[in-house]
Amino acid sequence: MKNTIEIRDWVKSYSKGIYRDEKILDRYYDESSSLIPENKRIGDQENSIILSKRFLNSKFKKIFQL
Repeated sequence: MKNTIEIRDWVKSYSKGIYRDEKILDRYYDESSSLIPENKRIGDQENSIILSKRFLNSKFKKIFQL
């Protein structure tokens, strides 16, 4: 089992169904970050945001989205 998520990977989410990762957005600490941990500085990578698209519902029927 791999520990990294890549674009076009099939994943499960909190909602029922199977999803495919469409985009991964990297976030970085900047001046507007309210709480920066002591071991991090401005410009260090924060958590990433993953945008996914639902492909199959809980009964494994394909979801058609425009």
